[in-house]
Amino acid sequence: MTILRVGIVGLNIGRSHIVEGYAPHPGFEVHTVCDLDEARLEAVAGEFGVPERTRSFEAMLADERLDIIDICTPPSIHRR
Repeated sequence: MTILRVGIVGLNIGRSHIVEGYAPHPGFEVHTVCDLDEARLEAVAGEFGVPERTRSFEAMLADERLDIIDICTPPSIHRR
């Protein structure tokens, strides 16, 4: 089975995507999380054993190891 590596941007909502969407399914690995809030970033990454964390969306986009980027930020800030 191919395992898809996932990056999640915005952990306020993104945490629920891990719990309900990715963690229960063996075909996904949450590999990188991204959030501007350092405390939330560390807490969620630690809780789920996510190996990579970043505060830079651009760095996540440049990471060729990721198959999926799940954007979980409010729609009003998607263009920022």
